[in-house]
This record gives sequence, structure tokens and C-alpha cells, in this order.
Amino acid sequence: MNDLLKLGVVVAIVAIALAGFALTKSSEPAGSAVVFQSGARLTVEIAQTQDELELGLMYRTGLPADAGMLFVFEQSNIYPFWMKNTKIPLDMMWVDSNRTIVAVKENVPPCTADPCPVYDPGAAARYVIEANAGYAANHSIAAGQPVRLELVS
Repeated sequence: MNDLLKLGVVVAIVAIALAGFALTKSSEPAGSAVVFQSGARLTVEIAQTQDELELGLMYRTGLPADAGMLFVFEQSNIYPFWMKNTKIPLDMMWVDSNRTIVAVKENVPPCTADPCPVYDPGAAARYVIEANAGYAANHSIAAGQPVRLELVS
């Protein structure tokens, strides 16, 4: 194989690899961290399949201080949440498609009633972030603030 042909094969392989990367990259958050306007950083598990969205943080008995869950929905809508089978109190932050916080519910307690109370954001959102109760207050997180979603390596 001559050098020019070898170079062509290498270029083709690299182009195919890059094209594959571009095809698998989506507009969804590829990462596992949320950075708030205050500079606070929350390492999150991402829930985006139907099963993950339904399970959320149910049955967990604890959550590290700077950890949480990011719920990713296919489209913006009003997504009420409840605390069925959730064992720890949480803060919930609804984020719109522009990545701006549109609602915050703080210190939401575990559900002890049947049926469980439903927490309605009153605004359309594309993402919901759950963190330990007190996280929003401790990091001055409020509606109207931007958030950044990024990859943690």
C-alpha cells in the first residue's frame, strides 16, 4: 500500500469516528453536574428513561451533601412531583428549556399520607433538579437564576 493510500485510509477512519461522535451528541445535557449562579456545583444522576423518571430518588435513605438527580423530559411542560416512597426531604428546582430556574420548592418532606401531596411548579419546565433539603437556601438558589449543565470527567 503506498503512503498516499495509507494516509487516505487514516483520514477516512478519523472522519468516520468524528461523524459517529457528532451523531451521538445530542442537545440533551451530556453531563452529570449542575452549576448554579452562586457557583454551587451539584453532582447529579441523570434520569431520562421512563423507568428512571418514575423511580427518581425513591427508597434512598440518604444522599451526599452535594449530590442530586436531574430529571430530563423530552419537551417542556408542567411537571408536578410527589414524594411517594421517598425517604429523605428534598429541594426541587424546575428549569425551563433556556436553563433558567422557573420554580423552587424547598424542604419537601417525605410522604406520610395516602395519597401523597403533589408539588406543582406552576410553570413549564424541561428539567427538574432534586437535592437534599436545605440545598437551595444554603446556596441562594431562586427562581429566575440561570443554571449550567456540564460533563464531569
